[in-house]
Amino acid sequence: MVAEDHAETPVVLRRLRRRRGGEAVANAAESLNLERQIDQVRRWADQPQSEQQRWPLGPFVAEVWLRMTDAELAQFKDEIVEVMDRWADRELPDDGQERETVFTFARGVPGRP
Repeated sequence: MVAEDHAETPVVLRRLRRRRGGEAVANAAESLNLERQIDQVRRWADQPQSEQQRWPLGPFVAEVWLRMTDAELAQFKDEIVEVMDRWADRELPDDGQERETVFTFARGVPGRP
């Protein structure tokens, strides 16, 4: 799924919530999506060390507490999605290197440390 698909998720969830009984469906869909994302990360963490050693530079975790308004968080999201879209849509170099599928995701929600 490319970043733009993820950008549409909040719109779909808002539409679902407006329908009768849609709140429960939207909450379940959001929960399943989060579970799927976390499962991908867990699968990587559970890989044998020999598999993880094949990727010594790339896999990462990034988190930070920010102070933002709703509008600033929306701008931040747009910038993150722009980077994801640029990588998803790039033309792959014809350099003979084998490229594997990599899962990335980003979320930003109000919260407290």
